[in-house]
Order: sequence, then structure tokens, then C-alpha cells
Amino acid sequence: MAGACRRGRPCTASMDMKTWTGLTIEELTQMAEDRDKYRKYLHGVLCGHYCIYCCMLRNCGITVREIVYSLSTHTAFNSALVHVFAYYHSNY
Repeated sequence: MAGACRRGRPCTASMDMKTWTGLTIEELTQMAEDRDKYRKYLHGVLCGHYCIYCCMLRNCGITVREIVYSLSTHTAFNSALVHVFAYYHSNY
């Protein structure tokens, strides 16, 4: 299959790190040199997205149980889901 990613690796063409983190590639490269700093930054970004996701759904009257059940056991899928949700719903 042409253009398919190797098994176990994400397609880098579909990863827009500027949108995901708000940082340029140069800033991300510098931060990645210090793995601990980079990990803490990305963890903070993802936590913020989960907070936006939960708060907006709770504001619509959705219960915590329903929010938990809306997530899967696949953490990468959940991270992408809450990122897209937070990005599109916080830019009004």
C-alpha cells in the first residue's frame, strides 16, 4: 500500500505539532533535548485538553460516568479525541 506508515509508527505527515502544542519545530527541538522538560510540557498540554473536554461536557449536563464511558482504553485515541475537541470548541 503506497504511503502507508511502517507498523508501529505514526504517520508524521498527519502530525501537526504546531497545532498540537502551540510551539514551533525549533522550540520543540530545543525542549526535546531535555527529555524531562519536554515530557512535563506535553503532559501539561494534554491535561489541559482533558480539563476542557470534561468541563464542557459537564456544562452540557453530561454526567461524569457518561464522560468516562465516552473514552476508550486506547490512550492515544483518547488524547487525539480530547485534543480535537478542545481545539475546535475553544476557538470561538
